[in-house]
Amino acid sequence: MNRKTFRVAGLIVVGILATGSLTACGTTAQPDFLLLRYDKRNSGGVSFKECVQPSKKAGTTYNDQNFALPVSLRTWNITLPNQGGDSTDPIRTGTKPRAEVKDAAGKVVTAAQPGPDMVIYTKAEFYLNTDCTAGKDSPIVRFWENTGRRYGVAADGETAFSADGWKSMLLNTLVPAESKAARASSRSFDPDALDTNAGGVWAQLEAQMATTFVSELNASIGGGDYFCGPSYRRDSNGKPVDVKWTVPDPADPTKTVEQHGTCPPVRISIIDINYADTRISDARASAYAAEQAARAANIDAQAKVDVANKLKEAGAQGAAVQQQQNDLLIEQERTKQVESCAKNPNCTVIVGNAGVNVGAK
Repeated sequence: MNRKTFRVAGLIVVGILATGSLTACGTTAQPDFLLLRYDKRNSGGVSFKECVQPSKKAGTTYNDQNFALPVSLRTWNITLPNQGGDSTDPIRTGTKPRAEVKDAAGKVVTAAQPGPDMVIYTKAEFYLNTDCTAGKDSPIVRFWENTGRRYGVAADGETAFSADGWKSMLLNTLVPAESKAARASSRSFDPDALDTNAGGVWAQLEAQMATTFVSELNASIGGGDYFCGPSYRRDSNGKPVDVKWTVPDPADPTKTVEQHGTCPPVRISIIDINYADTRISDARASAYAAEQAARAANIDAQAKVDVANKLKEAGAQGAAVQQQQNDLLIEQERTKQVESCAKNPNCTVIVGNAGVNVGAK
């Protein structure tokens, strides 16, 4: 090999090494994301390799694929327009049917009717279960391979998390589960109570929704324990820790029982409930306004009666006081006459049933 050939060969080797050093570089996870690393094989397939915890740097990689998934608390808010929610489309659901009404003779006056529809605005709070302790069988890996990849939640890259893909995934999994849970539970509640949250009925509805929501969500995402509630916690190594939470008591839904584990259930909170037909709300508002007006008129009338009675009472008391003053003046005058008569030998004081008389002898 001549010197020129040797030099060209040397440059090729250097180029290969340089290319290899560019490909074989460390991977660092962003502070709010966990990275799933996959080996990309020559055959074109991939296999799970490891999880890289937030802000941690992995070892050297050779053409690996990396998918970023969030570790922070996430929400899905269904709110009124212009309130900055993830969606403005409320859950529409039925309510407790109206019972039939009979008259005194037992004749049905009003037939049984389904309760009016309500619209429910909710907030879901949850974490991805980023437990990676079981390798390829871990919840976070199964979530990615069964659900996340399907909806394009992330693309290959350390910062390639897709907000649009995430939203699409939730719209097709979490939101339908929430809607089904609401519809399955709301028909046992009175519509007026739901509209006003009388007796804290929203909390009771939330409790009834919980069980249906969890089972439906697990079915829609192809497995369980992919989403955990807001009390979910991780240790310094990213391993979930045991926490406690309460759920409705199966024997008495008005009470709760304590449970514990590493993946508490997703929390569904009711933000607001209104009648779907605004005419019902308007009619109730008009009736309330009329009731308040009638109450105000009654209060005004009663106040006027009270004033008149007080004036009448004051007049009667004034007359009595005046009579007492007149009687006192008469008595004082008689006393003077008696005293004067007593000093006059020609004057006689006569005391009888008619009172005291003063006269001349």
